[in-house]
Amino acid sequence: MTHLLIQVCGARGSGRSLERINVDLPSSDNTNWGTSVSPNNATPGKVNSITPKDYDLTISEINLSPSPPIQNTDLTATVTTANIGINQANSFTVELYNDVNFDSTPQPGELINSFELTNLASGDSVSQEFELGSFTAGDLQLIAVVEFNQDEDNTNNQLVEEFIINEPPPPFNSIVINEIMYAPSSGEPEWVEIYNRSDRNLRSRLVGNLPMQLIPR
Repeated sequence: MTHLLIQVCGARGSGRSLERINVDLPSSDNTNWGTSVSPNNATPGKVNSITPKDYDLTISEINLSPSPPIQNTDLTATVTTANIGINQANSFTVELYNDVNFDSTPQPGELINSFELTNLASGDSVSQEFELGSFTAGDLQLIAVVEFNQDEDNTNNQLVEEFIINEPPPPFNSIVINEIMYAPSSGEPEWVEIYNRSDRNLRSRLVGNLPMQLIPR
């Protein structure tokens, strides 16, 4: 097979090429084209990055429950692995790491657990739960990795997700609407006064997408 690269001068955009998905489907089919997902932004002289491989597993998402995560509450992470290859994946391993040094690199000492899974059909996905235990308030970074010996594309075998572990919310009715200016004088804005009845400081200074002005008492 011969690849012919035609340079088009003057083009500007995202820096990523438009790739054909399947060489056997017509060029006029707009569903047969997509943006390159190659780390190099394009694949001249190589198999297109969005062309399905015979064997290709990817980590598609990491979710935490309960959500939002609260400190000192036992958490469960759910890692979803998808088979985007043409053939069934008969045997593979899914691993989850607590990236304690936030370097986005899984290390043996950071391994939470791993599971051997089998028989994932093409186009299907599987979710695996990991019991994490509890954490103090702050940032938590998790790395999910799928190990598959036959995988032809290892660039999508790892996913890094950062989560915020929240402090427990204040008791019900700790923050109340205290006053409403619904009919201001001409030229003056409408406003709502929110009163914090608790002994905790507000971390958010927004109501919806509107900034708040703090008025100490």
